[in-house]
Amino acid sequence: MRVRITVTDDQGRTFEGEADVVPLSRRSTRSGTTAKHASARAPSVATPVFSLNPRAFMNKYGRKRTGSKKFTLLLACLAKGDLAREVTFDTIKSQWDKMKSLIGKFNPSYSIRAKENGWVETKKQGVYVLMPPWKEVLSDPK
Repeated sequence: MRVRITVTDDQGRTFEGEADVVPLSRRSTRSGTTAKHASARAPSVATPVFSLNPRAFMNKYGRKRTGSKKFTLLLACLAKGDLAREVTFDTIKSQWDKMKSLIGKFNPSYSIRAKENGWVETKKQGVYVLMPPWKEVLSDPK
């Protein structure tokens, strides 16, 4: 089940998020171990809809994000979220150029910054793959 949570702390700051929740088994409820581990996890991020075309995908997920995050999201869209799928730099740049009015002018340094953040990796020159922490780009728009 998917839930939306809003919490206000003692200083009046409001925190919001979405999470997938599952019922605890009787065994884990008695021991309390599952509850402790669940609270220590990072907030869940909604799974992107990879059936969208690249323009719709970037319109939905790429707005108000930095260039390196947009690069990562476009790679994710083209790879359909598959960490093993290789996408060429030329394919990414070509798709980007079709969406300049939506996501801005392409800068090759975006790929370098995405790699520095651990979101993407180059298998060989000009070929990119997603890395497991790529979903971090979905959690913070800036």
